Amino acid sequence: MVITTVCIGQTLRSQSNAEKFFEKTGTLIQREFFEIGALKDVDFKVIHYTDLISKEKVCGLQLEIQVSSESNDIKFGILDADEVDGLIKAILIMKSTVFTRIPSNYEEAVFKSRGGFSLSCFWNKNKWSSIMQIEEFDIDSFVFLEVSDYDVFLGILNKAVPLLKL
Repeated sequence: MVITTVCIGQTLRSQSNAEKFFEKTGTLIQREFFEIGALKDVDFKVIHYTDLISKEKVCGLQLEIQVSSESNDIKFGILDADEVDGLIKAILIMKSTVFTRIPSNYEEAVFKSRGGFSLSCFWNKNKWSSIMQIEEFDIDSFVFLEVSDYDVFLGILNKAVPLLKL
């Protein structure tokens, strides 16, 4: 007997290592949240996950946005601790190299995390534009950024770095 399963129109959301750790079964996981700042409508929190049985620990950076004031619909993404340095480097390169150029063709640069967070910039209408996407495949989780927002973003990430070390 052969059973076939067909999934149409469903996309599996990517998960960070921290999210996978939290979803482990057969154990007791504790989460501790450290609020570190906000940019636009996005709240940034460092989360420490501890398996209270094995004493194993993992941490990550959570980005959270409430999509609508009428509903409690909250979108969130988590970057693993080891991805934050890459995001900082990407922002520094965007600021020093990408945003200082005037391309003759359409260009874009994209940073992606394991969990589906992305930060992209693109040349549009003779200026650089930027989008932070909190959740992969979710247009409601787009946050448009100005080039000037990147200094605030870096400040928040630099506050996160010491808290991401266990």
